[in-house]
Amino acid sequence: MTLVYVTYLLRNPKSMGTLIRYVTNSEYLMATIELLGSSNTLADAEHDSVYMLVSTSNGDILIDCAGSPVQRLAKAGTDITRLERVILTHDHADHIYGIPILIQAMMLYNWNGTWDKPLTVAGLESTLNTVRGLIAQFELTDQVQVEYQEIPPQSNYLVYENDEIRILTTPVQHSRPTIGVRVENKRTNSAVVYSSDTSPCEAVKELARGAAVLIHEANSLEEFEGHSTPRQAAEIALEAGAARLVLVHYDPQDELDIFLEEAKNQFQRPVEMGYDGMKIEF
Repeated sequence: MTLVYVTYLLRNPKSMGTLIRYVTNSEYLMATIELLGSSNTLADAEHDSVYMLVSTSNGDILIDCAGSPVQRLAKAGTDITRLERVILTHDHADHIYGIPILIQAMMLYNWNGTWDKPLTVAGLESTLNTVRGLIAQFELTDQVQVEYQEIPPQSNYLVYENDEIRILTTPVQHSRPTIGVRVENKRTNSAVVYSSDTSPCEAVKELARGAAVLIHEANSLEEFEGHSTPRQAAEIALEAGAARLVLVHYDPQDELDIFLEEAKNQFQRPVEMGYDGMKIEF
């Protein structure tokens, strides 16, 4: 049976458009993660630093916050008025530098009456301390209500849950305290896991156990402490029993065909280079 769902999209502060989507029951059960960025720090004209959008009927969630989140959310067909929370994996600049402009945009929405709720920012203690200082430097502290959720450094910690999804985090191995993230679709019993920045480790393998998709960093072809190669990412995907591997946090100027070849030699299931705007349904 086909169901009709009507979604009102905010085109701009002065007009409201209507999008009518016809979806089947099975399509309605699917959750979506969209890569708003896919590269490491060396972003280019087509690649922003990696961060992603989790869409639910109850609101949107950002995992990390790079670049211009307001612009990227608009390109994804949504806007910050649907944003419920931001989950930050760690406090390196390329994963959090979009926070100040996001807060400033929320401040402007607040002034014109289209924003009337707090934003939850979740992360490890060290990450939240950095973010508080970053917001204070731009004198945005009193402009928008921000609620901080401290994530303890423990495995499979439940950060968030609603009727559709649950989000779990686990510490991984990087040069700064960092968490990987598992997003589970409660309606399909399917999961997508994001490694964040990490060396290959048991923690990511366990977090990604049986995942439909593992989004794993592949910083370079050469081993580099605190990061992974495409081959190492593929080995983790294989050992975790993931059904699909998506490589992110790469230098767009590298020879990405070699990245794919190296990963496919280890992992015989689908392997792709993540790209800005890539949508993953699960």
